[in-house]
Amino acid sequence: MVPHGGQVKAINAIGSGVFVVLITAANGWGKTYWGANVVANICCASKNPAFKKFKTFTDWPFPKLGRLVSSPDNISDVGAVTKALEYWLPGEPGNGWSRNKGNKSFYSNYKFVTGHSFKVLSVEQEKKEFESDTLGWAWFDEPPLHEQYIATVWRMRKGGIIFITATPLSGCAWMKDEIADKADGIKTFWIEGDIEDNCIEHGVNGYLKHSDIERMSERCDEDERAARMHGKFMYLSGLVFKTFNRKAHVINQEEIKEYWPEAVFGEFDRWPSVNICDPHDRRSDVHIWAKITPDNNLIIYDEYPDWNFSEEKSRKHTIKQTVEILHQKESGQTVKEVCVLLRGPQAIVRRIMDKRKGAQMQSGSGLTTFDLYQHAGSEKGWSYAYEESPKVGLKNIDHKVVKEYLAWDKNLPYSIRNKPKLFVLKDCTNTIYDFEHYLWDDFVGKAVDSHDKKEVPKDKAKDHMDCMRWLCELRLDFKDYKNQMLPRDKYRRETFNSHRNIINRQEEDGWML
Repeated sequence: MVPHGGQVKAINAIGSGVFVVLITAANGWGKTYWGANVVANICCASKNPAFKKFKTFTDWPFPKLGRLVSSPDNISDVGAVTKALEYWLPGEPGNGWSRNKGNKSFYSNYKFVTGHSFKVLSVEQEKKEFESDTLGWAWFDEPPLHEQYIATVWRMRKGGIIFITATPLSGCAWMKDEIADKADGIKTFWIEGDIEDNCIEHGVNGYLKHSDIERMSERCDEDERAARMHGKFMYLSGLVFKTFNRKAHVINQEEIKEYWPEAVFGEFDRWPSVNICDPHDRRSDVHIWAKITPDNNLIIYDEYPDWNFSEEKSRKHTIKQTVEILHQKESGQTVKEVCVLLRGPQAIVRRIMDKRKGAQMQSGSGLTTFDLYQHAGSEKGWSYAYEESPKVGLKNIDHKVVKEYLAWDKNLPYSIRNKPKLFVLKDCTNTIYDFEHYLWDDFVGKAVDSHDKKEVPKDKAKDHMDCMRWLCELRLDFKDYKNQMLPRDKYRRETFNSHRNIINRQEEDGWML
């Protein structure tokens, strides 16, 4: 094999001893042939100049048992992986190496006279089958389930290398979060394999004609082009809210000042605020706060927890402690840390909590979650009485409402007058994370061909999205809460009046109070 430029980079990563090598590559990049060649150079005496310059391949330092994982089709007798191995392993079976199927329908055991061996597993096998053996290497030729990957990581107890080759179409979100985004080139290496790497005209040692690449591109589904042609993660695959876009929906304080000029003159913290809560038993209760703007937009401006909620295993605070934190946020004690436009107490006009979880009786207290919040607030003289969330169980309807708030006319320039109705302050990282990881619980493998798409989302990243559904379902109108807004103090009156002549929005348009 004469590797092309992109493949050389991946070989160098393995040769240098990187623990995890992730290759998200285009169709036609040569992922399977590359992987089979790596296996051949590990298990057999390496003669390829691209490999033998590394001691890793000439004097393997890890256990000599490996693992190969792929789809049932790829590891069948005529599958792509089986054929690639037959092509790159030297000689014929019985001449330096052997294989057998054991009790499987595919060749599941390979052995070599060098002392190396590897087992073949299907991505459809149970997790328990990934929990055995002490391994020295593992090759995933298809995106594995996260649990399969973690189980394999723990089999590298004496050191080893894991390499993953995949066209990142679906089921790859965890690989982006856990591998790609944390790649440092030392312990973890990630390469996006563009199809042009394998182009005769534009790559180095490529095999494909550019005219053939163009023909494939023309017939490629638009939603899949980034993955199939460039090896990029397909963020939209399986997302519930595909229209959520950081450039359009994640907002900073300067943009708030641009879209709502009156905000900078002491008005932002006077606008009505809504607190939405999704309580939990084991993990922290989730809270978001939203501002209702004079043009009936919603701005998510704060959240609790304000640490990485996706990695939390157990709750950090009791309900009493949580209420104290909420009060600090809402009374102005910590608002400047969130947004300098917030100068003081916030007018919380509605509090909403998940109806089902809020009504659950808490063991030992004889009280519901609704009761515990209300009592914790009453002890301090604060009001934390929550209403029930609307339309519990009608997720699909609520998703449509959120999509309405996310929408804007993409045929016209994005502007103050043509923008979404829902925004998230950039510091609300947990809310943004959930928008970008809230997926439909679609069928995988062969089940895709025999079932319609599911209408149910996965539980992962659902907490802030549940809050978002309830918030949007309220269809809040600024005018309904004008009389609950906090009065302007002296600073606000003087600042507002002195700058009123430069504010673009006029009272007759309903923008001013």
